[in-house]
Amino acid sequence: MRPVQQQHTKNRARDHNVEQRQNRIEQGAVRAIRAYTGYRPACADHLPVIGPDPLVAGLYHATGHEGAGIGLAPATAELLTALIDHAPPPVDPAPFSPGRFHAQDAAQQTTGGHDDR
Repeated sequence: MRPVQQQHTKNRARDHNVEQRQNRIEQGAVRAIRAYTGYRPACADHLPVIGPDPLVAGLYHATGHEGAGIGLAPATAELLTALIDHAPPPVDPAPFSPGRFHAQDAAQQTTGGHDDR
């Protein structure tokens, strides 16, 4: 399945789930006590951004956990602490590097277009 198709499948499943919950609430099967709305920090590749900024010395990022930030906070703190202290990180930090976006931008500027993989 191509990434675009996967995203459409995820969206359909999410929309169906939301519709089922709305129907249960409207039918009185569930009593809603409160509701929350808002944006969840997320990136296009669905990975958090953890690590040093590639352009601003001393600036570190820890964001984009897609609503799992509370659960991932201890692991994020451990990784970020290791990066700041120049200690061996507990996991490979490369997939989470803020520089991954900087590299993509530079590649697009060099090729004059977008990477449409």
